[in-house]
Amino acid sequence: MIADKSIFAVAGKGGTGKTTISGLLIKYLTQISNAPILSVDADPSICLGDLLGMKVEETLGDIRESALESPEEIPKGMAKHEYFDFKIQSSIVESKKIDLLTMGRPEGPGCYCYVNSILRSCIDRLSKKYKYVVIDCEAGLEHLSRRTTVNIDYLFIISDISIKGVKTANAILDLIENLKTAARKKILIFNRVDSGKKEKVIEELIKHINVDKFEHIGKLPEDKRVFDLEMKGESIINLPDDSPIFSSFVDIINKI
Repeated sequence: MIADKSIFAVAGKGGTGKTTISGLLIKYLTQISNAPILSVDADPSICLGDLLGMKVEETLGDIRESALESPEEIPKGMAKHEYFDFKIQSSIVESKKIDLLTMGRPEGPGCYCYVNSILRSCIDRLSKKYKYVVIDCEAGLEHLSRRTTVNIDYLFIISDISIKGVKTANAILDLIENLKTAARKKILIFNRVDSGKKEKVIEELIKHINVDKFEHIGKLPEDKRVFDLEMKGESIINLPDDSPIFSSFVDIINKI
């Protein structure tokens, strides 16, 4: 049973399908809540908006660069945190059930500490206004390591059927333990599991993981319908509820 007010983070090695699984999670949450879901695309590749069928006009990276390059744009007499609050609110892409905040490109040369501190504070205040927040983390885990999110209720770690994917999962666990960021429940998902042979490989891969640290370990199948939607430019929200991958994902949710 998902708690009434929760922050979700989805992390894993690049190419494991974590953005797709973020989309599945957002789809599920829109079905159990009438309130808008805040979706945060923290991956510089900026894929979540396309997956959700939402057009991104401005990212937090754009706002950060603009503030550093043209500080005169901040109105005189306006506190910096008020300015960033306004800019962040303006950058959010809204729909009936989903609000999307896109982090955008990584930092360039120069000192970003002060601006990033303000952005983190703004995001934390913003997230408190939503019942559910879903963060699609970048492959390098910078978003977690910089403590943009103080506490995570559900951390989904996504792995492919490879030892590298499992090693990344272990690295994420180590990172979480070394930070002040708390993850109340941790779920490991093996993605694109489509044959008995891969099932046997998973049995071997699990031997390299401390399974006691996870609330649940699940598997999701390859699903051509996701690919078809992406090719048509349609939102993953339109994925049929009886599709293999979404049905399997809901089963995982019901077990945590």
